[in-house]
Amino acid sequence: MARIPSTTAPEGSPIPERHAQAPVPGSKIPSHFGHCFGCGELHPTGLHLVAYAGEGLDITAEFTVTENHQGAPGLAHGGLLSLAFDEALGKLMWLLRAPAVTGRLETDFIKPVPNAPKEYLEQMAKTPELMAFVDPTFEINP
Repeated sequence: MARIPSTTAPEGSPIPERHAQAPVPGSKIPSHFGHCFGCGELHPTGLHLVAYAGEGLDITAEFTVTENHQGAPGLAHGGLLSLAFDEALGKLMWLLRAPAVTGRLETDFIKPVPNAPKEYLEQMAKTPELMAFVDPTFEINP
């Protein structure tokens, strides 16, 4: 089986509708498991990512990079930043009310992310059938 690049939605992919029972805009999207390293409130050193439903298929997620999340001293671990994107993608599925798993996650880092500032993720999805293509924005707020 040949691998086909899958980081771009195929031409003409339908954009799904927000589910009628999706969380209302502005509301907190719940954690799927209290001890989840990404979004669980009970995990002692997790990201504690919190996401809020936006309009349409938008969400905003935030977390704080701490010393527990560093790779090199003072810098966030790239794998944990990728985890945050993956976790935010999972939160996005609450708007579709559909289960999903990550088949491929590709991340290009432009510059290092220091510890301490809050990180914000914005997600917009295009989901043809069982695949979700996300065009995230990652922003550092001092």
